[in-house]
Amino acid sequence: MIEIQNFSCFDESAKPILDNVSVTIHADDRVCILSDNQEHATIVCHALAGTLKRTYPAHTTNGEITFKGNPVHTIESHHRSELIAYVPPNSDLLISGVKETVFGEIALSLELAGEKPSAIRDKVSDILRKLTIEKLAGRDPDELSGGERHKVALASMIIRKPDILILDNPTMFLDITGLNNLLTILRHYDGAIVIADPNPYAWASFAKRFIVIKQNEIRVAESPEDYIRAINSGEITSELPAWIALYRLIQQTHRLDEIPHTLSGKPYIRKIAGVLE
Repeated sequence: MIEIQNFSCFDESAKPILDNVSVTIHADDRVCILSDNQEHATIVCHALAGTLKRTYPAHTTNGEITFKGNPVHTIESHHRSELIAYVPPNSDLLISGVKETVFGEIALSLELAGEKPSAIRDKVSDILRKLTIEKLAGRDPDELSGGERHKVALASMIIRKPDILILDNPTMFLDITGLNNLLTILRHYDGAIVIADPNPYAWASFAKRFIVIKQNEIRVAESPEDYIRAINSGEITSELPAWIALYRLIQQTHRLDEIPHTLSGKPYIRKIAGVLE
């Protein structure tokens, strides 16, 4: 669906951020982008969304990024935003300011698309319920907290059902309940999903692939198991949560050779509990 072909990106001082990268995002992909510099992950998101030049005008690039064979940056901006939705960490960028209620703000893109009022009401009510933000429906978006505005921005993008949904640091304003609600929605999402988040373990049970940016290169782990093996071999360096570090220490001490087939917490915790009993 999206092809990154021999793509390089340089900052204002001509220092390479990405160097000759080639990656494909498939139609039903679930991809987590990781980087020791979150801004570099954000730059990849903008490159995929076709908004890199607008957001980082001083950056220069080589290579090409195409969506269904067409260079992303050549797709008319309004049409591109319907195909590829980018949700930035700063949700204020997505709040239009023209609607007086959260319900109206979320409904705006559907109104502009010419959908029937009854269908709009049903869709907005459904997304409010799924994100458990029904109580915000009648509120003024300008009076919301940062976390509430971020949820409204997410709802505004998800309700449009773009072909590709790009979430940049989505856990910044989410508590565990909010994250679980978001995961529930995303698991039933038909399009491709790209997530750039400094916390890979929030998405380990969801992502199919991990794209790791290290210095100016990209390495791809095709599954959570590959990601674990890459960490264990030192091919990918990543700061581990304390419970994973504890499991690895116990594994080494007790010579356990069974590696859980997920990065989610429960299997590790069960394994640790079994060893300690």
